[in-house]
Amino acid sequence: MASYNEMNNATGTGAAKLYFGGARYDFGPFKLHIGLDRQKTDNAGVLTTDANDTIVALTIPVGRGTILASYNYLNDRSPANADMKQAAIGYKYEMSKRTTLYTSYGHINVNDANRVMV
Repeated sequence: MASYNEMNNATGTGAAKLYFGGARYDFGPFKLHIGLDRQKTDNAGVLTTDANDTIVALTIPVGRGTILASYNYLNDRSPANADMKQAAIGYKYEMSKRTTLYTSYGHINVNDANRVMV
């Protein structure tokens, strides 16, 4: 899968551009998901974005549930250099056709400032 999105600001002095490419491969007992994107924002007088993002994820079916795992790396190419790493793991359980019970845990590291999501 691939996509491109461009949005100009209201004054016509800049734009936000996003390029994305992704793929999924089914290995039988698990699926591998890969995504790459390029973010570039050029707005006069506004904070700009210049970053590359990479995500690798696995989904592993276990009975009526699925284990979810992912690793994301954002390379901030702006002067702020706010690189980010995120690792996450989760589980979802299909209780019925309409009801899914899920939980997840994630850890984010932004330039050595750690954050946790539950």
